[in-house]
Amino acid sequence: LVVAVEGERYAVELEHLAEVSGATTCTPVPGLAGTLLGLTSLRGEIRPVLDLVALLGIPRQGKADRKPGAVVFLKGVQNEIGVAVQKLEGLETLKVSQLETSIPEGAGMPRRFIKAITRETLAVIDVPALLAGADIGQEP
Repeated sequence: LVVAVEGERYAVELEHLAEVSGATTCTPVPGLAGTLLGLTSLRGEIRPVLDLVALLGIPRQGKADRKPGAVVFLKGVQNEIGVAVQKLEGLETLKVSQLETSIPEGAGMPRRFIKAITRETLAVIDVPALLAGADIGQEP
């Protein structure tokens, strides 16, 4: 699944995808980390929604509006965790030959949570590392 965040394109492997929701209201939680955008209800269950821009360390462009255009729910260790994105671009099939797993220094990409990248700078997110790095109470 290809998503857009601050003008950059990222991919989430379908094996980690639980569900996709359109624009979702997130209720902020005072005093929690800046990577947690807030909480939302998914079929009557409360789910955390992470701020992908903050997690990836991407500079915000324009106004600091953190309202998601869509929420991608990922399969976490204990439950589904939402990740706010600005836009859903659709599905794309990537071949292994298209992927570069060693991202060079200074490439401008937030390598900590990136599994691979294509020549067209589509970055594949390392979902287990992202969820572990979000540190919102998921057990390892």
